[in-house]
Amino acid sequence: MANNENGESDIIMEHFTDPVHGHMSIHPVCVAIINTPQFQRLRYLKQLGTCYYVNTGSAHNRFEHSIGVCFLAGEFAETLQRNQPSLKINRKDILCVQIAGLCRGLGNGPFSHMFEDTLMPENLEIPWDVKQTSRKIFEDITENKEVKKIFDTYGLDENDIFFIKQMIFKKPADGAMTTGRENGKEFLEEIILNGIAAHTFDFLARDCFHLGIENTFNYKRYMNLARVINVSGKNRICMEIEEVRNCIDVYTTRYTLTKYAYRHRVNIATQIMIAELMLKVKDDFKINVEGKTYTVIESTNNMRAFMELDDNILFKILDMDDDTPKVKEAKALVERILKRDLYKCVWESPPLERACIRKAYVISGGDSTESQGFEVETLNVKSSKAITKQIIEKGGSMEGALTEDDFILKVTSFDLGLQEKNPLINMKFYSKYDPNTAVSIDKIEASRILKGAGGSEAFVRIYMRDTNEEKQKKIIAACKHWLKEIQVVKEITRQIARYKRDHNNTQLEEMDFIVKLSDSTLENLERLEEKGILYSECVLIKTDNKPNTVLSIKEGAKDLLTIDIFLINDTKRDAIVDATTSWLKAKKESYEELQKSGTVSNSTENNSDTSSKRSESKELKLKTASSKVFNDSLHGHIKINEVCLKIINTQQFQRLRYIKQAGMLYFLYPGANHNRFEHSLGMYYLAGKFARKLQKRLVKDKKDNVRGLSKAEITDKDILCLEIAGLCYNLDQGPFSKLYSDSFLPKVNREQKHGKRSGEMFQHILDTLNKEKLNKDKLNQDNVYQDKLDQKKIDIDKLNLEEYGLSPDDIVFIKELIGIVKPTGSTRWPYKGRKEKQSFLYEVRIEFSKLLI
Repeated sequence: MANNENGESDIIMEHFTDPVHGHMSIHPVCVAIINTPQFQRLRYLKQLGTCYYVNTGSAHNRFEHSIGVCFLAGEFAETLQRNQPSLKINRKDILCVQIAGLCRGLGNGPFSHMFEDTLMPENLEIPWDVKQTSRKIFEDITENKEVKKIFDTYGLDENDIFFIKQMIFKKPADGAMTTGRENGKEFLEEIILNGIAAHTFDFLARDCFHLGIENTFNYKRYMNLARVINVSGKNRICMEIEEVRNCIDVYTTRYTLTKYAYRHRVNIATQIMIAELMLKVKDDFKINVEGKTYTVIESTNNMRAFMELDDNILFKILDMDDDTPKVKEAKALVERILKRDLYKCVWESPPLERACIRKAYVISGGDSTESQGFEVETLNVKSSKAITKQIIEKGGSMEGALTEDDFILKVTSFDLGLQEKNPLINMKFYSKYDPNTAVSIDKIEASRILKGAGGSEAFVRIYMRDTNEEKQKKIIAACKHWLKEIQVVKEITRQIARYKRDHNNTQLEEMDFIVKLSDSTLENLERLEEKGILYSECVLIKTDNKPNTVLSIKEGAKDLLTIDIFLINDTKRDAIVDATTSWLKAKKESYEELQKSGTVSNSTENNSDTSSKRSESKELKLKTASSKVFNDSLHGHIKINEVCLKIINTQQFQRLRYIKQAGMLYFLYPGANHNRFEHSLGMYYLAGKFARKLQKRLVKDKKDNVRGLSKAEITDKDILCLEIAGLCYNLDQGPFSKLYSDSFLPKVNREQKHGKRSGEMFQHILDTLNKEKLNKDKLNQDNVYQDKLDQKKIDIDKLNLEEYGLSPDDIVFIKELIGIVKPTGSTRWPYKGRKEKQSFLYEVRIEFSKLLI
């Protein structure tokens, strides 16, 4: 290292090219860490986990995200250094922040957050934290001789390493919480640990880029306007008050990503399946390290074993030799995932307040006080089990009682990042007229600013492992009953709380009591909603010796339901009883006035049809059919026709998810993470789009009597053939794409014909689909199936595709486009799939689609 004019050593930085941030200059120490096996493992961890099965553009990995965080952490620290020289931020400070940003994600398990949010909650007896694991892995890296040597070269001592570890995962040291950077530099850790920090900058920009979602947050503006101000004796990073809108964009963008990508219903279905299969093999799947074996759960406490866990675990499970029932079930689930034969979401509730979810847990016997301190995922897991029991109870009165094996219930939450809290309350701001004084935003002002920006809500989703229409109808009916009861309980709770009274300055809140309905039916609940709660006659039955107040709601002589009001806080018994009495009195007075005026009828005629329609508008029922739309970061929403969807869902096509489009280029450019899967979807889309434009142009030109076009035409069937050919053109690609075809195959003396291999794979798909069709038609008994296979290939093609209007000539046309069938050259027109009048269709070549992509 040479010295510059200030006497400091010049540092020769490494440069990484990134699609999001452009050219990133990375410090040699960080490069040394990047080159370790522990960090290279991040290449095989999808940043968004199972989201790749929903959004084809989300193929990016933890590897490039971590480098992006490192880069932005350094940019942030350098910006503060330039804007406020008095902070005395030095090179080592910036380097420590960069290393912490680089290593904070080392502890992620297979499929990223799925591992910690879905799999580990099933093993709550084992304490595990992804950041703590990241710290342990970083400690292993610092034991590497080469890393130690470069640390010494750039003057990183034990205090610096401790500072880095505290930024990755903060824990007490010597009985006190320390950072490793006191004396006014505590703010440096906020670059990594804050709610709005370097990792936030990167994941918002990167995820939005790959998902095709607009990112309204401007992190460059945030960094330039950030200012360090002393707050209660400690320096903190504050933001200019006029930039509060930019801060809100952080949370609203995150909310959008969570709702429409991270917790998309199909993404959750895939997570459920992976969690189930991993739980099935948690004792049988062994990781061998240094002569010892570890299970998946045990590996979380041994970093050498943990290094063996990445997204390839699905293929490792397929390769297991065990034939135990659980292993076989796990392998079957892996195969279903690879074929995209996923669990179906058959019902979804409308948005529910998180208080409703918490009360559902308490009603089933959960501790109310304990539930107040639950983290979101813990509450979701526990309430999912509670609501499952409640729905089973609702379906118990019907013929064929429901069981836990009939469905999977998941509570999914969306918020602005801090559960039910307002994220602006914890932030500090400053005014440009007084830049050295930090101010806070009070709750009222924060609520006003965030109004309409989204909030805390939860959804209850029901998944079925296999389609059973009869069972599905029973499940949905039980869910409707449960939902209607929740809605009625919410209204009753709101009304009673409205009539609260003071007792020794004690205010009554809705969480001070729980309303529970007994002996309710969906019919009576709909009747109650139709007439309105205030229109029904209530009788109060109060017993001082019991811990609850009982209400019986009637309509004339008919009992609609019984309400139990349970006290959560016994010190507020008098307040609850008084509020209930006031509520009941108001209801009776309203009922009597309406009865005198003749508005209320005593008829018990059931108008459930009307209320059912109203109920339908409040809830979302999901079709069990597979989605026909793929979200692509380049082309947006790509609509997939049914026949192509069947091809996509085969294992032969799903294999393309694991073949890098740019091959080995990914090891040079971290952003080159896209795969042949999304490339093939793009070819399908562009081939169809171009053909449809030609079709419209031909129609117009014919109307205008353009010379020579009288016989030319493009039919919808032609377009379908072009789309199928575009979709299947890349089926033959091997490991690392061109590396396989250009370097490996020629050396093993194997004939290299791209179109032929793709065509053979296309035929293999047709055979697979044909086999599945035969199985469904119960034709695979004895020798019937083999007899069918012995027929000509063209008959097999026709058997599966004729329902889509494709003839044997169409199949030949598709193969000619892919390249498996070559023109004969024996006649003036060499092709068989289409006649010469449609010769231009062969010019809509797959090469053209590749050029557009």
